[in-house]
Amino acid sequence: MNIPNFFTLLRIILAPVFILLVASGAPYKAALVMVVAGTTDLLDGYLARRLSMETPIGAALDALADKLFLSSAFLVLAVSGLLPWWLAIVVILKDVAFLGTISFLRLTGKPADTTPTILGKLSTFTQVTAVFASLLTGGPYSPLSFAVLFLILSSSLEYIVREITRGAKPVPGASPRATKTAMR
Repeated sequence: MNIPNFFTLLRIILAPVFILLVASGAPYKAALVMVVAGTTDLLDGYLARRLSMETPIGAALDALADKLFLSSAFLVLAVSGLLPWWLAIVVILKDVAFLGTISFLRLTGKPADTTPTILGKLSTFTQVTAVFASLLTGGPYSPLSFAVLFLILSSSLEYIVREITRGAKPVPGASPRATKTAMR
């Protein structure tokens, strides 16, 4: 196992820790775990590129870690009343649809362009901000909820249009790290 993959696995391990902390009524500790998880996300990508340790398994694990952490965060926060249920459902359905589509395309031998876009990155940033804000404020209906919804729908539409117009052709020069899940 290389160093970037270690950080990715650490993020996977931190997801249940985050869930337990929120469920036990320790939102500030959960926020700290979220900061650590976010740092591992930055480190794994940076180190993989910097040390030329990009691997297909690392890219797949990174995508899984991202989806697992955010989906479980939205779910536990909805159960705890800190975020609205409808938002957790949208986030989880989007993640399932995205991972299912990518898996289907790969199983059928068609490449998928999951290169991050500005809108996808903004969507992810807004999701993380909404989770963090709900932990610190204890408020379930932050205006961020509607921003998250808007950006998820917008970035999802952007990726759908991009895939259709690309016609599922190979992505020229795509590195294994380019498969990092971008639609958030």
